[in-house]
Amino acid sequence: MSTFMEAFLSGIALLLFAAILVLLHFLRKMLAEARRLRLDAREARASREMQTRLLDATPTLVAALDGMNRYLTVNRAFENMVGLDRSRLIGAKAGSLHGAAGSLGAQLEAFAAQCAVADRAIAEVIEVHAADGRAIEGMLIVQPFRGDDDAPRGALVALVDASARLSAEREAREIRDTVEDLTRTLPMAFFRIREEPGGHRWIPYLVGQTERFLRMSSREIRQQSGRGNLPNILEDYWPAADAAVDASRDGGKPIQIDLATHRAGDDGWVRVGTALPRRLADGSVLWNGYLLDVTQEHRDAEALSRAKAEADANAQAKSRFLAAMSHEIRTPLATTLGALELLRDTPMDDYQRQQVDLADSASRLLIEILGDILDFSRLEDGPVPVESIPYSLREVLDQVTHIFSAKAREKGLTLDACVAPEIAAQYRGDPVRVKQILLNLIGNAIKFTVAGGISILVRTAPAGSAAAASVQTVLISVSDTGIGISAEAQSRLFRPFSQADASTVRQYGGSGLGLAICMRLSRLMGGSIQVQSTEGVGSRFDVTLPLHILQLDPPDSILAGKRIRIEVHRAADDAALQAYARALGMRPVEPPGAADLHIVELPQPGPSPLPATLYFAPGGYAPETLPPGTSPAQMLAGGPVLFGELARTCLSALQTEHPVTKSPAALRENGAVLETRRILIVEDHLPYQIVIRNMVDKLGWQADVVSDGRQALNQLERAPYALMLTDCHMPDMDGFELTRRVRAHDDARIRTLPVVGLSADVQSEYVERLRQAGLNDFLVKPVSLSTLRKCIGRWTDESH
Repeated sequence: MSTFMEAFLSGIALLLFAAILVLLHFLRKMLAEARRLRLDAREARASREMQTRLLDATPTLVAALDGMNRYLTVNRAFENMVGLDRSRLIGAKAGSLHGAAGSLGAQLEAFAAQCAVADRAIAEVIEVHAADGRAIEGMLIVQPFRGDDDAPRGALVALVDASARLSAEREAREIRDTVEDLTRTLPMAFFRIREEPGGHRWIPYLVGQTERFLRMSSREIRQQSGRGNLPNILEDYWPAADAAVDASRDGGKPIQIDLATHRAGDDGWVRVGTALPRRLADGSVLWNGYLLDVTQEHRDAEALSRAKAEADANAQAKSRFLAAMSHEIRTPLATTLGALELLRDTPMDDYQRQQVDLADSASRLLIEILGDILDFSRLEDGPVPVESIPYSLREVLDQVTHIFSAKAREKGLTLDACVAPEIAAQYRGDPVRVKQILLNLIGNAIKFTVAGGISILVRTAPAGSAAAASVQTVLISVSDTGIGISAEAQSRLFRPFSQADASTVRQYGGSGLGLAICMRLSRLMGGSIQVQSTEGVGSRFDVTLPLHILQLDPPDSILAGKRIRIEVHRAADDAALQAYARALGMRPVEPPGAADLHIVELPQPGPSPLPATLYFAPGGYAPETLPPGTSPAQMLAGGPVLFGELARTCLSALQTEHPVTKSPAALRENGAVLETRRILIVEDHLPYQIVIRNMVDKLGWQADVVSDGRQALNQLERAPYALMLTDCHMPDMDGFELTRRVRAHDDARIRTLPVVGLSADVQSEYVERLRQAGLNDFLVKPVSLSTLRKCIGRWTDESH
């Protein structure tokens, strides 16, 4: 660009120079003509006035000096520059004046002398100072003139103000020098590509460390490019750049591409970037751009990728190790707990029972601590996958509170749960993570509460202005009347391995990880957790979660629009029943209003006037507590009220069929239930084989036990079974492969056999593997007798 500018400005200077020579020549002719016309004074004055006006019209400084360096004439531009009227200048010796006039005059005298000696015109760039203090750079042209006798008479002077042009040239040189200085210190080069209308591309400008990119110096490239024999150098060196240039020209977009360089012993990467292409009037296209060495950037990215792959491999190895340790530790503990449960049902004196209870408590505490450590370790490893599957928050709460209901009754505590009617019927998300939060919070509440009770309330919270319409902000509050937490302890409550004080660990046990896990899981799902607590009064933990709505209202049901009358004593029970009834689409009515359904608390003083009556037992019920003429299907237990149980009992009371969908694998292809009372147990851990077999025997079933998957397949072909219980971690053939083989078996009797997995691994991704393998159900070790009974009953249509 600077070369083009210099050529352009030089052309202007030559034109000005030619114009000045013409003026000077005209001035000389004018003086000669004045001498010839001296006799005719009138005509001479007229001509002189015309010539003076002509000279005054030009911005170029014009003057004439005689042989004694006295001014013969000056134009107005000259007067303005030196700040003196021509009447004071004409006849005065140029170098004798003061100020700006004297400074310029001294230079004019010196150049006039050189001109006289050389007897030719002289052109030189000089700097002068005007009377107003401005510094002017100009092109000074001095030409000798002669008289009629051809004798030297003096010098004609013209000074062209070239300050702007010279300043532009200096600025261009400074920019060029700056670019060259930068490119000498940076691993980059700057270039211009020009594409002619015929498609020929060449490089008119290139500066920088081109040896790094193009294998020749920028000087060599400029020399060859000037001779026109450097076509398509970029495309020749990086063929991929050709397509990038075409796309940039056609799309009017800048080029941004990283290209591999393959030089002997110096492979690397270079980035080619340009500004927007510029189309010229003649159809040519220009790109101004840069080349940047990004070899180190690519090497760093490759190193980071390798490090990430290594970290992922380490994380997977750690995950496998944790799963293995979970299995190896939980299985012996499961054996211990199972044996203790079986032992508890045998005759024992008080001392023996006390020792069994102590061993059971210690084993369960170990299970809890192990689970917390494994959960926390997974969360600490990095991002944990979050499922996106349909689920009901009411069902999740039912499952969790049902787990703790027996423990709460054992401690003499009330356990209440209520989900507000406005909570959506179904969400899409990760129910396992929600369940983990609830398990930790409710488990802590029961652990740290001696008297009173625990209350769980689920309702909507105000959503932010940016919340989507498909998202419902849910607030889950778990309150207790426990020991409470001091303000100082609350500040560290969500830190790992932290509890209120050391005595808490000694008295209540635990790892101190539960709340840290809750906080991380809440944040993982985009929510938060807070605590409010008073020592000696109790605590309340609030979890806020943004949940994605899948189905806001419940599906159409026979219950929709039915009137229900609820008569129970406790406000908490009444609130839960009212909320759940509304969630089912029913309309609660106040007594003695007419209703389609009637819920009355036991003991009932007299028969209900309504045929569709449900009997509510706040603390659970036994068969002997049922009113005469009622069945268990009419009973509804509290402590807490379960949404699913209310729905089932209401449907039963209205004598409506409630369709139950079973997994296709649980149904025989011929529609008949296999007549057998045998269960196949597949377990490689010998002590747990004994325990699980004894449990099955105690439940009235016969059991066969094998140690691996291959033995199980052989055994299935020998005899019919109603159910298969299989461990998932086994040598040779594990439970996953065994189930896949069962589902692909040619024999329909084997192919449709219900399969229940046994494992100590409770990771959500692990559970998903079980589903994909075709298992019908999954039990986490340790398995209690009651859990095993329900599972067998569910998949065999029997309850023993």
